[in-house]
Amino acid sequence: MRSFFANMARKNSSECSHSPYKAPFKAESFRLALIRIDLNVITRYSRPDMVAIWSAETRFSIWLEIETLAAEAMAHLGQVPPEVPVAVRQRAQFDVARIDAIEREVM
Repeated sequence: MRSFFANMARKNSSECSHSPYKAPFKAESFRLALIRIDLNVITRYSRPDMVAIWSAETRFSIWLEIETLAAEAMAHLGQVPPEVPVAVRQRAQFDVARIDAIEREVM
């Protein structure tokens, strides 16, 4: 059963109509649902340190660092002004609760 869901999640189309209920759903929403299911299992069977690694806070922190490094690389290549990565480092932040609220609204 898991491989069936995993294959559906990997589909490239934005709409999937393979549901046993014949209702189309967004593939991205399905991927997020699978991630949340996996995180629930991780939380239940893992130590607190391992759970922290997979937390939303850690995930968004890593994504922010990647975006900041990308801005620094683009500044080095002259694609963006050199003050952009400095501003990103100083001011970039995120709020997990706000991200969750936006995802609930658009998903």
